[in-house]
Amino acid sequence: YCHNPDTWNLNTNQEMSVDEILKQYDGVKEFAKGGITVANNQTFTISDVVYKNFTTGFVNAGILNINNVTFSDNTVADVSNTNKLNLEGTNTFNRAITGSTGTTTVSSGTTTFNGALTQSALTITGGEVDANSTVTADNLTNNGILSIGADNLIITNAVDNKGTLNLEAGILASDITTTTSTGTTNIKGNVTSNKTITQNTITTDNIDRKSTRLN
Repeated sequence: YCHNPDTWNLNTNQEMSVDEILKQYDGVKEFAKGGITVANNQTFTISDVVYKNFTTGFVNAGILNINNVTFSDNTVADVSNTNKLNLEGTNTFNRAITGSTGTTTVSSGTTTFNGALTQSALTITGGEVDANSTVTADNLTNNGILSIGADNLIITNAVDNKGTLNLEAGILASDITTTTSTGTTNIKGNVTSNKTITQNTITTDNIDRKSTRLN
């Protein structure tokens, strides 16, 4: 559904708040229901709202900045991201984040992923991330605190962990390394792995030591 784009004036440079956009959307949501699309090379920032009742909350091909947002009751995915997704503050995602070519960066605050996350890269420069479903990416760089609970960490290339990585359950399908002398991996639950973990500090609770090399 595209609301009469031939009538749009593209030269007004009008700034709109999220509330103003959603108020406009209320008038057509029975027809649309899909969510909001951020086009290629465009930037969209959303802050301090509960974002719910869409099919896919955002389809992002541009730069999507999210700060203090709770996603709720979206039926397919909270975000389909094929470019750049930037997270600050306190954010909760209850459905999937999809897009195998997209990158997600967490720079501060606390972000909770209750749905699966599939991205080309997940980068945590600061803050804390709790992932309660499968995290799948080509590359993972962690300088903050990342906790993987009750599901799997599947990274095509090795995990570069300079912060704290807490593994609570599931399958570790990737080597864990550090490019510096820092990095802590805490294995707190039933973790299965045949990969190498190279860190400054490693603590283990319950892991299949026969198939995991701890360096």
